[in-house]
Order: sequence, then structure tokens, then C-alpha cells
Amino acid sequence: MKRIRMILFALICTCLITMNGACRKTTVQNVSIPENNGSGVDVDLTDLSGNMVYAQVYDMVTSPEKYRRKTVKMRGLFATRTDEKTGELQYGCVIQDALACCAQGIQFIPAEEMRYPDDFPAMGDEITVTGEFDFTMDGNVINCILKGAETE
Repeated sequence: MKRIRMILFALICTCLITMNGACRKTTVQNVSIPENNGSGVDVDLTDLSGNMVYAQVYDMVTSPEKYRRKTVKMRGLFATRTDEKTGELQYGCVIQDALACCAQGIQFIPAEEMRYPDDFPAMGDEITVTGEFDFTMDGNVINCILKGAETE
């Protein structure tokens, strides 16, 4: 019985260490921003693997000045939230890593007048968003935004 407890304890510890390592924030260095390939898109995240797209989005969120005024195309899950300060409904595209244990979202502002929920997908539906990357600062918090966004 004591041996079974020891094995079970070792398995639980291994799982916890693995999960902690998978979702730990890491520094992404030397991420190159692809050149515009004639498609009008400067940063196309739709062709990257799950881990690579998550790493690229992490770099965008932590070093947004490198991406300002770049046209970004990304695929993720549609989400909404209400800004606590203004009460404004905001729309976002949420990117998950390959294991779907970590996620990072980027807000988008539609290019044309749209009404929620009639003109939007359901929460959690997969969307592709293309827009001009920008960001704002709220104290020490960086808020990334895709302006003039077109959704598919």
C-alpha cells in the first residue's frame, strides 16, 4: 500500500511539474517580423504551428512597439468582454498554445459598423481577423488592438 502511494505521489508531482513548465511565461527573443509578401499582410499568424503562433503573439504583447502600424492576420476564438471602466463591449481574438492550456487575446475593432450579437460569430467560434496593429497603455498594462479589422 505504501509503495502504491509513493508511485501515485510521483505521478502527481510529474504532472504538476509538466503543466507548470508548459504554461510558464518565457521570454521570446529575436522573433523576426516577416516582410510583407505582396498580400498586404505584414504578420500572418494563420500558417504558424500552435506553439509558434503563441510565441509570436506573446512577443507582440510584450514588445508592441515593433508591430505598431503593421497589418496582422490571425486566427483564433471569438470572445467578448465588457470594459470595467467604460462599460464598452470589446471584441477579441484569443490564440491558444498547442496544448490549449495557455491563451493570449488581442482586441479588435471592426472596420465597419457591426451590431452584437447579430453581426458576429458565437462566443468560442473560430475566426480570422486582419487589421492594423496598435496598442495603448493603461498604467503598466499594455492593451493590444487590431484597428479597422476585417473578420472571416
